[in-house]
Amino acid sequence: MNYIGRKSFDMFRWRLRTKAIFLYLGSLCVILVFLGLFTLNGDFLRDKKAEELERRNVLMGRAARDRIDGNDRFRFAPIKIPDLSIKIPYKPNKEKKLEKDATTIDVSKYKKKGIWRIPPVSLLSSISWADLSSIYHEYLEHVQYECKDRLRMGKITDGGWDVCADEPYRPTKDGFVYSFGINNDFSFDDAISKKYKIPVFSFDPSTKSKAHRRSDLVHFQPIGIGETMVVSESGWRLSPLSYILNDQGHKKEELQVLKMDIEEWEWKVLPQLIQTNSLSDIKQLLVELHACEGCSSYNPDQYNNEPSKHRYILALKIFHDLYELGFRIFWTHKNTACLYRSKFTDKELSACHEVHFVKVL
Repeated sequence: MNYIGRKSFDMFRWRLRTKAIFLYLGSLCVILVFLGLFTLNGDFLRDKKAEELERRNVLMGRAARDRIDGNDRFRFAPIKIPDLSIKIPYKPNKEKKLEKDATTIDVSKYKKKGIWRIPPVSLLSSISWADLSSIYHEYLEHVQYECKDRLRMGKITDGGWDVCADEPYRPTKDGFVYSFGINNDFSFDDAISKKYKIPVFSFDPSTKSKAHRRSDLVHFQPIGIGETMVVSESGWRLSPLSYILNDQGHKKEELQVLKMDIEEWEWKVLPQLIQTNSLSDIKQLLVELHACEGCSSYNPDQYNNEPSKHRYILALKIFHDLYELGFRIFWTHKNTACLYRSKFTDKELSACHEVHFVKVL
């Protein structure tokens, strides 16, 4: 090969090698760009379930620290504290002495293998405040019915609720759901109606929304549930469940799920529902309990959420009566927005619980 031919061949090889290098570098850049996009979008090398759990923990931590709920809503807007007859005005006093009441009965006999059985109602007033607190909180910590198919309806944080899909407790489209206490969050109502094709009737007198049809299956009314027919000082129209059923043209026997998040009004409504046998046909009862007086609304001066002895007695009587009617707890959840330090045990407790019952009898 002459000099000119060799030189041309070397030039060709150099150009080919240069193109190969540029092709390699270009491919590497494309790969890095795609990896960067996947990473930014959160779709690469990420455990979505673990991240969702971490997000929930962060939100619930903010709820306890900043007094907002899991959906970034301040708990004190627009809810107002109801004027209950059983409410004890709170007066901050760090020097306040504990109530001096002696237990006249041995409550330990009502606790077997770490599980409490509610003492007879006639004895509750004879139990010390400290023992009533232990019974209340420990009773709510134990599931009484193991639901094999428990589904979350709505948001994973505040606003969503769990439903037991076991037979025969699963909601069906030949019945309906009543959902009291919305605060403009329809996530539970939308989810359960979509899942089971069941009509849902949503109620909340505290919002500014007027009566409307949210979807083919979800209907809203600006009224609330109460123990009597009354218009509150806030202008809210409240009615007993039986009156609401009659007003809506519904049959009590077809009410399958009753959900209530009614900011302390449950302590008046639940006894009335029990006394009038209004819960005899429902499959599931979902209710948030606000045990401390005033903890349904933010109060910067209320540094201790310990419920009163009277509130504990009322709650345990309700638990006793619900159990007698066949209701069993299948799930319970502490609301971290109501955390406090027990004055009796110094343990961290919550004064608010979302309690889920199925009716087994």
